[in-house]
Amino acid sequence: MSDSSDSNIHSAENIAHRFNDEVARNGFKAKSLSRDIGAHENTLGNYVRGKVPDQWVYLARLHEKGIDIRYVLLGIDPDFAGLTSEESLLLKAYRQISPEGQEALLGLAKAYAKDGEKNAMVQSQYMEPLDYDFDLPSIKIKTDDDEKSSA
Repeated sequence: MSDSSDSNIHSAENIAHRFNDEVARNGFKAKSLSRDIGAHENTLGNYVRGKVPDQWVYLARLHEKGIDIRYVLLGIDPDFAGLTSEESLLLKAYRQISPEGQEALLGLAKAYAKDGEKNAMVQSQYMEPLDYDFDLPSIKIKTDDDEKSSA
C-alpha cells in the first residue's frame, strides 16, 4: 500500500476519502454495493476505511502524467466528456462541415441564444423559411458505430 501520510492529492488516503464521498453521495452502503457489483462483502468496506489498492494510486499518478484515465477505464472520449448525447452529436456534425457551414451554424446559434429559447420558438412558428444564397451541404454524421462497422 502507498504511504497514507503522503499529503499529495493522489495519496491512498485522499483517494479513499473521495471514494467515501462518492459512496455517501449516492446513498450506498459499502457491503450491499460490494454484493451488487460481484465483489467480496468486505472489499468496498476496506476502501471506505482507507485501504485502497495500490493500483488506484498508480492510476491517479498516471493521470498526473497526462494519461486520461477516464478514457482508459471508461471509454469517455475527452473531447466529449460532460456533453449530452445530443450535444456530442452536434459537435461531431459541426466538425465535419465546411468552414462556411460552421460560420452559418454559429450565426444561427448566436441568434437563437440572443433571442432566448422561448422567443425563438414563437418566432419560428410564424416566420417564412429563409432562402439562403448558398446550398447547405448534405452531411452524414459519422458516429462511433460507423467506425466500428467499417473496421
